[in-house]
Amino acid sequence: PLVWITELILLTLTVVVCLFNPHEHGNRSLLAYEDIIFERVKDEKLKHDVTGFEMQYIAKYLPNPQYMGEGLKRISRGRDAKKSLCQMQCRLFLLYLRNDHTVLSVFQRTDGTNLSSKTRIACLFMYLCTVMFATAIFYGQQQNSWFGDVAASFLISIIGTLPVFITKKILINAKPTMVPHSVNIAEFEEIEQAILDTLDEGEDADADAANGLLLEERDDDDDGAGENDGMHPKKHTHRKSSTLVTTKQYLANLDSIKTNKMNAPQSTLRSALGEVKKTKSTAAQVQLANEVRITLFNTVYPLSPRFRHCAWTFLVLWTLFVAIMSMNYGIQFDLQYQEEQNAANDHLDAFEADCWWNDQLLVLEDLLSVRSLQELQDSLQTHFPGDYVTESESAKWLLSLVQSLCLSIFLWQPLTVYVITWLKIWMFSWNLRMSIGPFNVWMLCKRACVCSKRDDSTVPKEFSFMGNAGDKKHAHSFYIIAHQSRPLDVIGYFSNDELFLKYNEETGALDAMFSDVELAEEDESEDGT
Repeated sequence: PLVWITELILLTLTVVVCLFNPHEHGNRSLLAYEDIIFERVKDEKLKHDVTGFEMQYIAKYLPNPQYMGEGLKRISRGRDAKKSLCQMQCRLFLLYLRNDHTVLSVFQRTDGTNLSSKTRIACLFMYLCTVMFATAIFYGQQQNSWFGDVAASFLISIIGTLPVFITKKILINAKPTMVPHSVNIAEFEEIEQAILDTLDEGEDADADAANGLLLEERDDDDDGAGENDGMHPKKHTHRKSSTLVTTKQYLANLDSIKTNKMNAPQSTLRSALGEVKKTKSTAAQVQLANEVRITLFNTVYPLSPRFRHCAWTFLVLWTLFVAIMSMNYGIQFDLQYQEEQNAANDHLDAFEADCWWNDQLLVLEDLLSVRSLQELQDSLQTHFPGDYVTESESAKWLLSLVQSLCLSIFLWQPLTVYVITWLKIWMFSWNLRMSIGPFNVWMLCKRACVCSKRDDSTVPKEFSFMGNAGDKKHAHSFYIIAHQSRPLDVIGYFSNDELFLKYNEETGALDAMFSDVELAEEDESEDGT
């Protein structure tokens, strides 16, 4: 009964940990929060989120950003660059290990993984039962060499982690529940009203595009309009507009982002931000930030919430299956053959005599029966090199199970995460999304084999590190991640600081996207040219 007793103990421990696990918050993705478009909310939640840690480590340790898009070989030039790149890999490796390791993720995970603690604990129990089943399959199988033992250990780890990986993938890709916005601003009503007006008016909105603007004219301050002497064109005022004002270029960029999704380059978002800057419409800024968030949300989480029920059903059924199969294998442990008389033996009556052992034929027959029984008993025993503290088959199987778990937990899983971390960094160096998928791996192989080099004359130099004192506008931004050659992925979205809204809690209104001082400086630069 050792097998089912072991499973019962593991189930009890799983329930206890599930009941007393203190960390049961922060599971939902940042994209599920409607208030994440506000800068204050974003900065607060990024501190403990996996996306925030990725952005922090990349911005801090990535060397030679001027060679981004040309592979690891270019960005790792120099001794200091290699050292910095290894530091970044170690940081990201520990981060991914905390979230992807079957055991460690139960206790050390970060926020924003879209997996709750109870789900991870259930996956851990599923993993343990599957490893028990796989160990029972390979138990007693003699290997011809040490390579066979390593291959068997690796197969046990694969069999144990594969169902867990499938279950986690379904749960992670299922849409989380959206958290409604708690900050109410007038721009939300403006956007909703503009959408309704657009649906009602249809094509009539194109008639209002006299100056390249759509939907409605901007409420400019007309004071001092007659003071223009005609020698210098009047500069546009720096007062923001709360009404939804958009341009054709803005709508084209927004449609491109919705169509191409995370394959759209960052330059498309930059162009849309430039159009919002021209119109100074906070409602357009709100619309842009929210529409990009929704697009990324639907792309990152393509599965319906119903798939969560499917994943949980698969988890329960698979766990029951492997648990029953493990107990079935466990029944065979510690079994012994029982001896009984052979009723078909012609000399059975002779063995009833008092001195049957004086008959050599009967003695030989008895010895052969005893030896045959002993060979059958020995066939039920497994023989491994080395000394064991017990002769019980179930106890030996339990030791084999502990060995398989240790190899999977401490060797194979960390080694897999280590290799995946380097693959993600390699993808980032080629301006690809840090996602291990068939298309992304194909694009990585294609770019690495072609060894294409970027034409520096066509790519703007806009790298700026976090905290650059010489660039006040982009201070505290992750501009290296949001470079316009990179795709518009999750970390790229949150790296565009200019996209997120500044909210004044006292007045209940949005701050201007660009300050008057910044706009005035740009006006002066335009006059100078």
